[in-house]
Amino acid sequence: MLSAGTTVLCAERAHRRVVRGMRPDLMGQVFTIREFARLLDGARPADGPNTWPAILSAVARARFGDRHVAQSEDDIVDPIGQDAPVWVEFEQRATSAVEVIVEAMSGLAQPAPDRRAPAVPTTRRAYRAATRARARDAHL
Repeated sequence: MLSAGTTVLCAERAHRRVVRGMRPDLMGQVFTIREFARLLDGARPADGPNTWPAILSAVARARFGDRHVAQSEDDIVDPIGQDAPVWVEFEQRATSAVEVIVEAMSGLAQPAPDRRAPAVPTTRRAYRAATRARARDAHL
């Protein structure tokens, strides 16, 4: 499911770590929802094509200069089993982040479909085997 070009938006940093552990090559494509929205708000590409890859690239670059935000601000609180105020906080945080992302997506140029998408390993074991094979082939 995690093919090249996939963007993964997680609820919290713990989920993001799991995805990055499965596919380290997707480092610039895995974010928490709130992190992505926060970075997107300040990193929208001013020039060039308004495409998802351009937006994703701008957000990924912005992440490396972003060290002043408390990391817990990027998590969406888990409201399961909690009182009403926690549910309200969950709804506000999730909704505001999704609104920023949807707004950015609403003006995207539609890319041409890529009919030659490379096969991507679907398990961690297959990914590691493919990585070792590429490294071995590069040395031959």
